[in-house]
Amino acid sequence: MSGTPVMTSTEARSASPGIGEQIERLGLDFKLVLFGSHRRPVGAIIPAALLEQVESLLEDVAISKLVAARLATGPGQKVEGETRGERLGEAIRQC
Repeated sequence: MSGTPVMTSTEARSASPGIGEQIERLGLDFKLVLFGSHRRPVGAIIPAALLEQVESLLEDVAISKLVAARLATGPGQKVEGETRGERLGEAIRQC
């Protein structure tokens, strides 16, 4: 992302019809568009197909601090010889 140019929010809004056409034409080959006030990135425009591919990973990242905090409080409730916390912790480590 460090080499990706950043549009102002106004530029991104004005360019959005063309950006949509580029996404339709290029699909997953479309290079993301960053935008934000004073060219500091606060948002990104990516193809919806790419979002579908990474959505579950983004959700995992979003909840990872909460899950880590819960795992740190103790093992949790026993379920068939192991704890939910142990099972969840293992699932997270495999990601």
